[in-house]
Parts: sequence; structure tokens; C-alpha cells
Amino acid sequence: MLVAVLFAASALAADCPEEGVPVETFNATLDVAVTAFANMDRATFEERADLALEELPCLADAVGTAHAAKFHRVEALRSYLMKDMEGVVRSFRSSLRLEPDYELPTSLGRPGTPLHQQFEEARRQPPSKTEPVGSAPGEATLVDGRKSAERPTELPVILQWVGEGWEVKETLYLTPGAALPEWAKPRAIDLTIPTAPRKPPSPTPFFVASGALAITSIVASGLGIAWSQEFEDPSTPYDELEGLRDRTNAAAAVSAISGAAALGFGGAGLYVVIRW
Repeated sequence: MLVAVLFAASALAADCPEEGVPVETFNATLDVAVTAFANMDRATFEERADLALEELPCLADAVGTAHAAKFHRVEALRSYLMKDMEGVVRSFRSSLRLEPDYELPTSLGRPGTPLHQQFEEARRQPPSKTEPVGSAPGEATLVDGRKSAERPTELPVILQWVGEGWEVKETLYLTPGAALPEWAKPRAIDLTIPTAPRKPPSPTPFFVASGALAITSIVASGLGIAWSQEFEDPSTPYDELEGLRDRTNAAAAVSAISGAAALGFGGAGLYVVIRW
């Protein structure tokens, strides 16, 4: 039955007055319905309960928790007259979730009567399971008049979409298990950490290192040649030959290593120039 009620409310949204329905008008309609039930005026109660359901999607204002709780109680009374006891308990649970200290007036149901028993049954029920709700940046999703991050999935709720200026964009009566509208679905959070654009590396250090190593190679090569010539000179004392040989070999090694390194750093510098 609740599902049928939801579709009826959605369909009637297209017939809303241009200026919408003030929440005070909606609240007054609920008050008349409750009074009619207490007076056992079923015709007036059903007429006002139906009107409240028609006014709901047309609301021009955000509802408060007191309005939402009263609406759920009227729906509980409607379900009772239709002998839908599960619906009675669900709607009373929605009301008590907002106003846990509320006591059912004896004008509606004295202790021991079936309606009062269903009310007490609702009070004994554990909290409903929930699902997350969301909204676009600067907007909000209200669940029974509260800006909430979750919605009870086992209970009917009034769902409202409000904009940055708290203007109401849409109001829905969402039944248990009904899918969330797109505007109330949680938004994915972008956890990507922005990074600064990569700065191209400079080839200058590579060329400087290549030049320094090339000079080192040339100097070492020159020293090696000079020491080699001195080693070959017949006038060089015999006791100096071993030292000259060692210095010549060392200079040759330094020259070769420095030259190879100079080529490597020079190539790296050229790669940076071409790549970037």
C-alpha cells in the first residue's frame, strides 16, 4: 500500500500550484486529519490525509522534524483504518525516530486498544538499517527535516532536495526499500592529490661534467705522454724508471676513464635536449 501511495504523490507533483504549498498549510491539513480521527470522522480524516499526501510534493518550504513526525503519524492512522498493521508500526517507528518521547494521546488510542498496542510495538523495535545519502556541492538532502548523511531503509521518510539558498527543489515520500533519486545518491570523493607539472631537467650540469672530465682526460693523457717520453729517455736514471712507469700507467687509466665518463655525460646532456 505504501508503494502505491508513493507513486500517487509523485504523479500529483505535476499539479502543484506555481507558488507551491506553504509548510504551514501542510501542517494545518495534518492537524485537521488528526482531529477528525479523534472524533471518529473517517470521511474528513481520509479527505485530509489524502490532501496532505497531495500537498507533500508541492511544498515550498523545508519541513521540520515536527511536521515530518506528524505526517508519519497520520500515515500510521491511515494504515490502521486500512487494517495494515505492518504499515502502522512502520509509520509510528518513523515518527518515534524523530520524537522518541512522544506519547499517543488517549483521544487517538487508549492503552490496551489495538492502535495503542501497535504504537508500543513500534517503540520496542530496534533502529532501522540505514544507507548513505549525498548531495551536490552547495546543496543538501533533508531526511524527515534533518540534514542527514543517511536514510533508514526499513522506514518511510520524507526526502527533500534543497539548494544553496535553502530553496526546495523536490520533495518525495520515499517508502521502505525504494531507490534513492539521483540527487540524493552519495557522490564519489576524488582522493587524487594534484601534482605540479614536471619541470624539464636542465642539460647544463651534464655538459659541464662532460667538459670537466674531458679536460681531466686530456691533462692525464698529456702527463702520461710526458712521463712515457721521460721513461724512454736513455739519460733517465735507472732508479727512477719504475716510478715513471707507474705514473704513466696511472695517467693512461685516468685519461681513459675520464674520457669515457665525458662521453657518457655528454650523451646524457644530448638526450635531455632531444627528449624534452
